[in-house]
Parts: sequence; structure tokens; C-alpha cells
Amino acid sequence: MKRIVIFIALILTSLSSAWPDDLIPFRRGSRWGFCDKNKKMVIAAGYNRVERFSEGLAQAARGARWGYVDAKGRETIAPRYDACWQFSEGLAAVSAGGKYGFIDAEGATVIEARYEAARPFSHGLALVRLEGKCGYIDKTGKIVVPLRYDDSWDFGADGKAAVVLDGKYGFVNAAGKEIVSPRYDWAFYYSEGLAAVALGGKCGYIDAAGKEAIPLVYDDAWPFSGGLAAVKINNLYGYLDRKGTLVLPFKYDYAMSFGASPQDRLAPVSKGNKWGYINAKGKQVAGFKYDRAGVFKEGRAAVMRNGLYGYIDTTGREVVPAKYGHGADFDRGLALVQNGPYYGYIGVNGTEYWKD
Repeated sequence: MKRIVIFIALILTSLSSAWPDDLIPFRRGSRWGFCDKNKKMVIAAGYNRVERFSEGLAQAARGARWGYVDAKGRETIAPRYDACWQFSEGLAAVSAGGKYGFIDAEGATVIEARYEAARPFSHGLALVRLEGKCGYIDKTGKIVVPLRYDDSWDFGADGKAAVVLDGKYGFVNAAGKEIVSPRYDWAFYYSEGLAAVALGGKCGYIDAAGKEAIPLVYDDAWPFSGGLAAVKINNLYGYLDRKGTLVLPFKYDYAMSFGASPQDRLAPVSKGNKWGYINAKGKQVAGFKYDRAGVFKEGRAAVMRNGLYGYIDTTGREVVPAKYGHGADFDRGLALVQNGPYYGYIGVNGTEYWKD
């Protein structure tokens, strides 16, 4: 279901500012390196692909093999892996021969490669899969949440993760306890103390203890952000507060969450197949003129018009023209966009970090 893609996309790990992670991936033709914000090359464009820096290291690929480089361009971990994740909480998941394990920043193996899949550490735990079942391990490789689930997600900011067993959703916490037994048809992540869940075709919200906080009477429900959540009834969307009181009336054909930070408190809503934005009082900020619209992040939102993506700011002003084949959310001041057959990064005002 398409909601799962959004689910994964919205669960983001906060990256520490203790490392110099501000170098920008720069594409020259089909090769990648890194530059500073003024486009001065720091690491030559000699890689087939690179990822953003995290904890002082960035994934970099030569051919089909992945390794890591530091901010001075030294290959501190030579390209020898089939796949690898960013460093998080001091460790990174890497794959060789079809099995995943974890290494430290020196490249030493900390957890042996034995898993079919693995995700970065969050709240001291990492999601792993073995023999088709998911669970969570700590940094010593000890199993904290048994590998018994059919599917699982990363821990959210509040230290809870959704798990799936026999097609039903529940939640575990970072202490390894199953706090909500798998019994819902689907579930969104916890946000502002509540999680959207569905059962028997109706949606509502549960609290941290798994108790029903807002009745399951809605046809759709989105996570809370800024104290409000989009819900659907009788084919129209409106917004509730955390007490379950209707704050903005049911009048939109579709609606999504408000931006997470105070500067981003606008929500994308649609009428008649066109999208615009409203503020928390329901005032229209950007007109219904877009074919698609994303949630605001870092003061920018991706919008699509005539099949091409651009970005607007929180006043509704178009700050990056709609000229890209794809546009991702901004993260740490950059957004990944598609320019012709290639991808590259842009800054918040549209600076393009590539040269074709």
C-alpha cells in the first residue's frame, strides 16, 4: 500500500553535528565527488555514486563495490561491499556475499554478517531479518526483540517501532517490550504521543499504552503534527486536535500532515484534483494549482505542475522553478532532484550541484 512508502519516508534519523557533514555530493557528468557550498571541489569526482556524509564518513562506490571516504577524501574503508548504509550511532550495516553485518568507523567487524537484511541503529537497536523474520539487535549483536515478526520498521523519534505479524500491526519499544500486540490492519508511526491505526476499515488513534485515545470512526487518518491530524469521513478530509475535536472542517478531497517544525506549519490539501496549502487556522496560503504537493520541510515543499517538480516557500512563492523530473524533500539544506537522465542535489534557493 502506498502509505507504507510514506511511512518509511517519514521515519528519519537525526544526524549529529559533531562531525563535518556539510560537504555536498557533486556530480560531474556521470561521476560523483564532493564540494563545499561554493562548488569548490574537495573530493574529486571519481566515484560511480556517493551518499551524504554521516558521522564524518560518506558511502562511495567504485564500480559495483561500496566503501567509505572521510571529509579529506581518504578512503578510510576501501570499496569492498555489495551494499552499505550510513553510519549511525557509531556503526554501519554492510553487505558482502548477500549477508549483512555491522562495522565500526575503522572498518572493523563488530557484528558478523549473517542477516538477510539490516537497517541503521536508532535508539541503540537495529532492525535485522533472518530466515524471513524480523527483530532488533543491540550493538553487541544481542537479540533484544525476538526475530518473530513478518515485517518491522525503524524506531521513531519517541522510541517506538511498528511491527507486523500475520498481517496485523503492533508496536515495540526500545527496551524490547511489545507495548501494543499486533491486532490492527495497519498503523502509522507514533507522533506527539499518538499513533494512527485502522481496524475493520475504520481509523482512529491510540496512546503510548495502546489505549484508544480517539475513536476508530474515520475512513483515513494521518499522523499528528503541530497538534493537528488530517482525517477523512464521508469522502472529505478535515483536521482534529489531540483531544479528537474537529478544528478544521471536512471540506477537502485529500489532505496530508502539517510540516513538523514551527516554520513548516502548512499542510497540503486538494480540491478538484488540484493541490494547495493551508495554515493551522485553515487559511489558504498557496492556491489550488498544483498536480501534486509535498509536506513542508526546512521551509520548502516540492510541488508538481505539468509533470515537472519545483519548490515553494512558506509564503507560497516559487523559489525553485518546476523543471525537474522528480523532487525529494529537503534534508540538511539539500534536495535530490532528477535532471534529464541524471540525479543531482540542489540548495534551498535552487543552486545546482552538478555539471553535465
